[in-house]
Amino acid sequence: MFLMAFADIVKFVHPGALEQIMAGEVGLELTQGLLLLSGFLAIPISVIFFFRVLQHRANRWANIIAAASTVVFGIGAGSTMLSYIFFATLEIVFLSLVVLYARSLPKQEASADPRFLNPLGEEQS
Repeated sequence: MFLMAFADIVKFVHPGALEQIMAGEVGLELTQGLLLLSGFLAIPISVIFFFRVLQHRANRWANIIAAASTVVFGIGAGSTMLSYIFFATLEIVFLSLVVLYARSLPKQEASADPRFLNPLGEEQS
């Protein structure tokens, strides 16, 4: 996720990029559908939360699905700029490693961390 943020930041240093954005020329029409599609950016950050609360098997599948969907989004929303290709390639490599690691985890059921589910330390009945 941070790699795509870096790719966007690097895009700003290309000559004329900021002027085009300020003039409203971003290469495509900004619509509500496009903003909804940008919700895919929330997938990688949500995996951090799910890691803490999901059981082992569900956590494994959440990692695999999140990594695969993020790769598809990164390729589909891509650019032909060399800097973007560099960052997208790195992201695909690291997300592929996430999938391989998630698949190779031992098949054991781990319970969610009770401190996270009950952060105030209240007694449960």
